[in-house]
Amino acid sequence: MAKTGKKARNSEAFSCVMVVEKTKLGFIDLEVNNTEKTILAILKVKPDASRDELAERSSKTIRTVQRVLNSLRDKGYIEREGAKQKAIWKIKK
Repeated sequence: MAKTGKKARNSEAFSCVMVVEKTKLGFIDLEVNNTEKTILAILKVKPDASRDELAERSSKTIRTVQRVLNSLRDKGYIEREGAKQKAIWKIKK
């Protein structure tokens, strides 16, 4: 059953609006959570940081860091360049 009335129209309009937040990295849309913002900030300063180093600096587990890196890659914010041992993360957005 579809919603009708003023309240339904307002929620539909709101869901279409892109909200932008200004951070140290520039403009990042709200699809990026705080943990992702933290990892992006670390990678901006040290693009060759390992998962272990990212976990230590962000106070998260290595598994959480890996999930965040996968999420940021899938969203198009970062891409990995280089070989397995000497890889760096390039920030695209």
